[in-house]
Amino acid sequence: MKAKSILISFLIFWQIAVNAQQSCDTLDYEAQFAYAMSLFEQDSMVTACENFYKLVYMLEEDDSVKSKESKKKLTSICNAHLMLGHIYTHYDLIKIGLSHYSIALDYAKAMNSGHALSIVYKFMAFSHRAYDADSALYYHQKCLDAHPNHLNKIDLDKLKAEILFYDKNERDSALNLMRSNLGIIEHENVRQAYYALIGEMMCNSKQYDSAIYYLSKSVEGDHYFTKLGSATNLSRVYDSLGDYEKKSYYDGIVAQLGMKRINSNFSTDRIRAMNDMYNERKHNAIETKARKRIVSISLISLALIVATAIFFRYRHLKKNRLLLKRIDEMTDDINTKDDVIRNISYKHSLITGKIKNKNAELQKQTEIIKKQNEEILLMKEKLDKEQAAVRMDAFLGSEICFRIMNDKDLQMNQDDFDLLLQSANLNLRGFVVNISKEYPRLKKEDLCYICLMLIDLNDKQISSLFGVTYSAIKTRRSKICNIIEVKNELLYKYLIDRLYLKD
Repeated sequence: MKAKSILISFLIFWQIAVNAQQSCDTLDYEAQFAYAMSLFEQDSMVTACENFYKLVYMLEEDDSVKSKESKKKLTSICNAHLMLGHIYTHYDLIKIGLSHYSIALDYAKAMNSGHALSIVYKFMAFSHRAYDADSALYYHQKCLDAHPNHLNKIDLDKLKAEILFYDKNERDSALNLMRSNLGIIEHENVRQAYYALIGEMMCNSKQYDSAIYYLSKSVEGDHYFTKLGSATNLSRVYDSLGDYEKKSYYDGIVAQLGMKRINSNFSTDRIRAMNDMYNERKHNAIETKARKRIVSISLISLALIVATAIFFRYRHLKKNRLLLKRIDEMTDDINTKDDVIRNISYKHSLITGKIKNKNAELQKQTEIIKKQNEEILLMKEKLDKEQAAVRMDAFLGSEICFRIMNDKDLQMNQDDFDLLLQSANLNLRGFVVNISKEYPRLKKEDLCYICLMLIDLNDKQISSLFGVTYSAIKTRRSKICNIIEVKNELLYKYLIDRLYLKD
């Protein structure tokens, strides 16, 4: 397959340029990146994604990357995250793609490279174009500010023209801005993208001859979305002109491109799973670091307690030795100083009293140490419970919950039910497993209904997601209440109390 966009070419040239300036102490990283890029260029997206993740895992364990000292390695991991973001946005997983772009942006800032920042901002701008024009404009401007050149200006002007044409209805200004840049465009993919947008504008302005001229140029290009958009607009033009033979021809191109897109969707689950594994790995690393910190604090506290006990014990023994020595001296004097026996006995009683006081004080210190040890154990138990606490925010932020709450027309299938139950188990302390063990009569759909109640959906919304009538959902709710033995109106309170209060 030919190159997908000018951005990928920039990324490859940037990697080569950095490698030429650095030593060859990380050949493994370079080879891994080159291999992943070759797979990407061959359209082996899933395998390429897997190899980019391998590169990320390798570099994240590298001390020079953690300390952000090696520009070469920072460049490699930055590029890897850029390519992962590009792959995910290619499959319309925009949220995941943007998360990788954000990580790449952090590494680009650490390198203090305007060129690197401009590339990251450009990727982010392209990802926002179809969904958020204001954000896309913002990132294109950041791209131009980070590394001013005519290519970045061309991309920014293209977006400005779209906004002028579609949002502000300043059509002549938009077309003039687009045409003024045609003479300075060098890369063919960029030129065809310009032709496609000018043709679309002409089509919307019903200037069909001009639209056909520009769209015919862009439809011959290699870029998927440019070709698809141009073919779609040409079909519209010929439909308006009544030339149904040519309309049918371009409808066929649209159908072929659509089938290609559909056939590529089989990879979504696999690359989504790779991202889940990456996030889980990061989460485990954070938890491990937190546990190490807790252990360190506990060991320091224990060392202080032991040192305090040794100090008091030593002082007590030292005083006892001094007192015993003095008693021995007094005993020797008794044989020669009978006249002071009573005085010595009195002093001895005072000394004995002090010893008792010191022993009592030591006993108090021992009790304090015992109490502190008990408090440390309680703290550890509390921390263990907190680590197993309900993560409702994580559950609500999971992909399936995000889709349920944002896609009003969604009708859940069995895969969606499975994802919902898995997310609830993972984030809500095994909630689904526990309640199904306690109430084995609950079916899979009953458990899904319970999870949707925890998201705070009403029965009408749930009936839409299940694709059944409202009365069927009411019947299911009554069945669940009978199994759990709770009143219908108290079901939600029972589930929340069980989730947060039951050990």
